[in-house]
Amino acid sequence: MTHSVGEDDFYQVPEDLKKDGEVMMMPGVKSTSRSSLYLAIEKNHHKFHIFFEKNLHNHLVHHLLTVYALGSSGDRINSVYEEHAAYLEPVPPSKLKITPDTWEKLHDHNDNSMWTDWREFFDEEIRKNGVKTCLQKYVFHPIIFGRLLAGAFHPLIHLGFGVEFQLPAVISEGLAEAIMHDNNLGPIFQNNQFDKINQIDSKIEQKSIIDIIQEAITDNRFDGVITFEDDQKFRTAVEKLSPVINDYLAKWNVSATKEDVEAKQKELYQASIILYITTPRPKNAVKLDFFLMHAVTSSVSINALLKQDIFSYFQKAQLLKIHFSVTFTYWIARGRPKIYMDNFKKQYVPPYLSKPENPWMTLIEHALSIPDEHAVKVVRSLLLAERKYGDADGTIMKAAQITTAVFDNAPPEPTRASGWIYDGIGFDESWK
Repeated sequence: MTHSVGEDDFYQVPEDLKKDGEVMMMPGVKSTSRSSLYLAIEKNHHKFHIFFEKNLHNHLVHHLLTVYALGSSGDRINSVYEEHAAYLEPVPPSKLKITPDTWEKLHDHNDNSMWTDWREFFDEEIRKNGVKTCLQKYVFHPIIFGRLLAGAFHPLIHLGFGVEFQLPAVISEGLAEAIMHDNNLGPIFQNNQFDKINQIDSKIEQKSIIDIIQEAITDNRFDGVITFEDDQKFRTAVEKLSPVINDYLAKWNVSATKEDVEAKQKELYQASIILYITTPRPKNAVKLDFFLMHAVTSSVSINALLKQDIFSYFQKAQLLKIHFSVTFTYWIARGRPKIYMDNFKKQYVPPYLSKPENPWMTLIEHALSIPDEHAVKVVRSLLLAERKYGDADGTIMKAAQITTAVFDNAPPEPTRASGWIYDGIGFDESWK
């Protein structure tokens, strides 16, 4: 994607995208799928708000691109569009004109009613200056960077889909979505000094993510601060526990080198999967934490951004550090769930998901049929992890099997809420 962006290119996935080995595409994508996707992306951009029911996020683009990448037909893409269109809210009328001279002054004076204004601002910036220039200007801008991972990683996820599939319209939406959020990292973002990523305190012992988690599980400074009844668990963690959280965040840093960025990306990707899939409690029907799941699905977006040569390794190190910071804080907010690795290894997997010579084929087919779009996004994220890092011990495959299997235990006519724990997988009350 070069300087300015034409109208057709704004909503169209490049025809040769599947040649990029790091884009998790399955064979079988047809021209009818691509044309259906184009129309759906364009309609979503102009018809639907990024939020519905006040603060829930529009996932239509995520679902469309995921089923497209996994080989769905044009008819399936059209049905995904209709499923989401039934509940999404229309874009609001424009309130004011945002310009390059005013955007920094207006970012703290917006609400959901300004969605159209922010989307049109980033549309114009991309059409005029091109994708690369806008990514360089805005992604790591202090106003936007901390907001990218707000709202359970959603602006990052949306932006990442746009970057991965080279869709200017979706990149514009991701940047606009970010600026519509508060920077709810607050003191964690400030105290962790992301602008000094290379200045690691030699007095602080560096540890692996899993070792940090195991240490924090027994730290009584966290005890009782966040409760099951707390409606704003992440916010409570940030407001009341940021000094303790920062003590732990200082134990995992990323150097601004190619080698360390790649090594730490692998560690963070794999740790996110472990925190997601091994935290269900033994001797209970398996359910998975809705918010820890987003650490896994957002790892695909991290991968897409780290591939961009327009970003320095200093910036890539910052991106990994902030993703770890938010993932760790969500783990705290979910009740510091323990890792039950032995229990995970013993988990039952239905025969139809385990007997085929290549279980991935059955898994993908099953995931595509699950009404909840998060499940198929998890499976695609796990597919990318296996492609990048292998799966010698079978953890990634089993994570995908369990993710799809939990929806088989849902009532008839599974709903969007099936299979997930929303109130924190680490709290006793979630298992009563």
